[in-house]
Amino acid sequence: MNQWQALRLSVYRRSKEQRIRQRRVNRKTTEKAVGNDSEMGFSTASLGDRRYELTVALPHRDHDAVMTLYAHYFLASELMFKNYKKLIAKRDKQGRLSRKSRVEQSIYFSSWLGFLAVTAEGFKRLKVRKLMKDDRPSDFVELIPEADKLGKFLKKHDDALRRFRNNVFHLRDNTEEIERFFREQPNRLEWAEELQTKFSEMFSNYRIICQTYYILEGRKEEII
Repeated sequence: MNQWQALRLSVYRRSKEQRIRQRRVNRKTTEKAVGNDSEMGFSTASLGDRRYELTVALPHRDHDAVMTLYAHYFLASELMFKNYKKLIAKRDKQGRLSRKSRVEQSIYFSSWLGFLAVTAEGFKRLKVRKLMKDDRPSDFVELIPEADKLGKFLKKHDDALRRFRNNVFHLRDNTEEIERFFREQPNRLEWAEELQTKFSEMFSNYRIICQTYYILEGRKEEII
């Protein structure tokens, strides 16, 4: 955790009492609304949307679709990316790589882009903007601008990245699609590296808010 993230977490912790008080107010407001409408003969089921608005909760870590995308696919892409970059640095320092290292570099490179593509596909399927707005506590709304920028950046080459992924994780007769990924747009490698960084930042910010929420709600078993 860097200095900025630590400061942000500290700010969230200091606001603990204020958040708890607000939740108590929300709870009392909901209970009062339910009581009043019940007295008037209305079904409490008709208050579902109102109760949801006031008490929307963060899913358990193991059932959070964003955390699943992060843990199952992004971390795999991050590991492959770091291993690939290590071999690039080794090659630049020594001037060459052994045959074994060249094979490993190719594996790391293809796996990185393949898992990055799966991460990108999951990000689009989750409709992150809507998810942050409608299915997460209000603190997560601050991530919407970041998610919007990431989505816009992703659109530049997302279809080419998807085709590359298909040729990595499926049997193929030739390497045409893989070669085309770089031949058509020489700057796609730089784009992919920047996309990796943007996903890393978004997931980091999401996890900081989650960790704070776990602390405030006493969900210690979910803290990583």
